[in-house]
Amino acid sequence: MIPSAPRRPPRLIGSFGLQGSGSTWVYNVIHAVLETTGVRIARFFASDLTHENILQIRGADAVLVKAHEPSAALLATCLFAAAPVVVTVRDPRDAVVSLMERFGHSFQEAADEVRNSARYLMRLVADCPAWVLRYEDDFMETPATVSKIATHVGVEISGQDADTICQAHAKGEVVQRIGRFIQEGRMGDDNPRLQFDAASHWHPNHVGDGLVGKYARKLNADQVMAVEIAGRGFMERFGYVPLTCGLPSGYAIDFGPSGCVNRSVAHGFFRPEISGGAGVMWARTATATVDYPLAGAASWARGTVDLAFAPAFRHGTGEPEVAVEVLGRTVAVLRPDPAGEDGVRLSFVLEREEIPADGNLELVFRTMNATSAAALGLSHDDRKLAVGIRRLAVEYGA
Repeated sequence: MIPSAPRRPPRLIGSFGLQGSGSTWVYNVIHAVLETTGVRIARFFASDLTHENILQIRGADAVLVKAHEPSAALLATCLFAAAPVVVTVRDPRDAVVSLMERFGHSFQEAADEVRNSARYLMRLVADCPAWVLRYEDDFMETPATVSKIATHVGVEISGQDADTICQAHAKGEVVQRIGRFIQEGRMGDDNPRLQFDAASHWHPNHVGDGLVGKYARKLNADQVMAVEIAGRGFMERFGYVPLTCGLPSGYAIDFGPSGCVNRSVAHGFFRPEISGGAGVMWARTATATVDYPLAGAASWARGTVDLAFAPAFRHGTGEPEVAVEVLGRTVAVLRPDPAGEDGVRLSFVLEREEIPADGNLELVFRTMNATSAAALGLSHDDRKLAVGIRRLAVEYGA
């Protein structure tokens, strides 16, 4: 029996981008470019490749993947396949506003999505050759972009084809197309946030106003600061200038649901919630950290941090313990006291030589032997909680 020659694997192409940066436009333009060649195309949105995606790939000559948060596995696949990758970026402050305006997100929902996407995209451009398009450069307005996209994905098209594809994806045309999709019932789902056309991934409110710098009129100072702190590396990498350098002296971070900055600086914590009548973020991992980036040089700093004790910690067995560190120095070791308070305020003072050059003060919470309230019969909460943070304030000066 003569073995058959293996079939040539399909060509992989990645279209990744920050929310509201034009990534869906690029995704559809790449598809239109590929269609000029007559190849069989599989296309889908996927942060990670699943078995369902593999079934979609069968029989395809080209595979086009779109994502806002491409996983490490998807990144590795692109690297191994030498896939051409296009990444679209936008000022994260405007991206947050865009999600709020078009899809009705709260500020925190939008900020979470943009922060997560920025983190994944930073990893992608660091490790994978990619062509980056900035939203602010109006790349969606010219046939030259279509021609460059075609070249990047290895397809030759005529100037006439580039003009035709660009016109078909002009803002007005896309709005009309989305309207037809809605009339034809192609958007699916009753929840407006989850409605989209499965093929193109256009949403009902996909086309925004395209304004640059609108965050200045839409976000308050705390919200701007939260986005900038979370996206500082992304902004530096792609040429977006922050309004702030960090948190001003005396600024108090509220770790409750109404706080803006908390999720940008807390790592290894559950989402903000109300407990004991006040806001808190409970430590989720054995080592959780909180950053306090100073806005300027300092020769001294003093801070206070308000902590909450979980019921399972106060009444727990197995000797639970939480060590609290500031810049590597242990400032407290917390142990259960069933008759004690349900929280504590810690203070710390830093001298010039202790303050790092980058001005970032890191607090670390190291938890040992945490248990859940459910395990102790105190409630149905099965999270292994020990300590949570309610408030952090730092004063500093030159």
